[in-house]
Amino acid sequence: MPKVNHHLRKQNIVAMPNEEQLKFWDNEGGEFWAGEADDLDIFLSPLNDVILTAADLKPGEKVLDIGCGPGALTLAAAALTGSALGIDLSSQLISVGKSRASLQGSFAEFIHADAATYQADLPADVLISRIGVMFFDQPIEAFAKLRKGATHNARMVFASWAPISQNPWIKELLAPLKSLLPNGLPDKESGTPGPFSLSEPHHVKAVLSKAGWKDISVSTWEDTLGVPADSPEQAASFFAKINPAARTAANQGAPEEEIISRLTTHYQKQLERDGDIIIRGAALLVTAKV
Repeated sequence: MPKVNHHLRKQNIVAMPNEEQLKFWDNEGGEFWAGEADDLDIFLSPLNDVILTAADLKPGEKVLDIGCGPGALTLAAAALTGSALGIDLSSQLISVGKSRASLQGSFAEFIHADAATYQADLPADVLISRIGVMFFDQPIEAFAKLRKGATHNARMVFASWAPISQNPWIKELLAPLKSLLPNGLPDKESGTPGPFSLSEPHHVKAVLSKAGWKDISVSTWEDTLGVPADSPEQAASFFAKINPAARTAANQGAPEEEIISRLTTHYQKQLERDGDIIIRGAALLVTAKV
C-alpha cells in the first residue's frame, strides 16, 4: 500500500470567492500543486500541444500565459516565439516556473500576479492558458481587462475542463467510490470560481462576448491524458490527490487508506483488461479575438 498523502482534505473542489482564491493559491494550494508540478505536467501534457497548435505562435510574438501554474506551457510558448510571460496567483508555482526557466536557459519570464488586475508593461499578441482561467471571481470583468491589455489584433486560446458528466477521468471513479460519496459531488454553479466554472460552452461564449471578445469558438477536446505512474499503486496515489471524486470522498470523511485501496483495485483491473493504465479526459478548447 502506497504512503497516504494527507493533503487530500485540504484540496477541496468547492468554489471559493476571489479573496479566498488568493489565500488558497498563495498558501496551501500553491504549496500542494508545486509539489505535484512534474506529475501534473505529465498528466496535462496533451493539452499543451492542442493549445499551441490552435494558437499558431510566430517568432517575436508577445505571449501571456494566464494562470500559468508551474510554467510548462509558458516555456513551450517561449521556445516557439523567443519569449513568453507567465502569471499566476501562486508564488510557489511561480518559483517553480522561474527555476525551470533558469535550468533550461529559457527566455520565459514569470510574475506572481492576479490576471484579473495585472497590467502588463507591453500588450500581448497572444493570450494562452492551460486549465488556468476558471478561478476568476468576476470573469466578465477579468476577461475584459485581459482584452484591453492586448494588442488590437490579439487572439486568445485556452483550455478549461469540460463538465464532470463528460469527463471520463472523473466519472470512472464514481463507481468504485460510490459508497464513499454519500452526498455525491458538489453542484457546480456557472460563473462561480472553481475547476468547472467554464465547462459549459454557452456560458463561456456569453462571458467572453460580454467581455468584448469577438470570433469566439468553443470545441470539445476528448483524448487520453498523461499518466504519471508506472503501476496501479502509483496511479492511485496520484489520482487520489487530484481527482475531484476522490478529493470529495476525503472531504466527506472517507478514510484516505480506503480511497487509495479502491483506486488501486480499479487501476489494477484496468491494467489487466487493457494492458495499460489509460486515462481519458475532456476539455473545452476556446479561441477568441480582440
